[in-house]
Amino acid sequence: MQKPKSKPEVKTAVSKDPRKALELSGMLKRPGQKTVSLEEMDEAVSKGANA
Repeated sequence: MQKPKSKPEVKTAVSKDPRKALELSGMLKRPGQKTVSLEEMDEAVSKGANA
């Protein structure tokens, strides 16, 4: 019997200094790269984890 597939555990960190988060804005943006939604990112991660 196969185990049911579950979503990967995600841990978040909360910063007390909001400026640090704002400094990261756009850091991963590259010219010509399309914007993706959180749902698209989650789907891509799930596909990679199950490959």
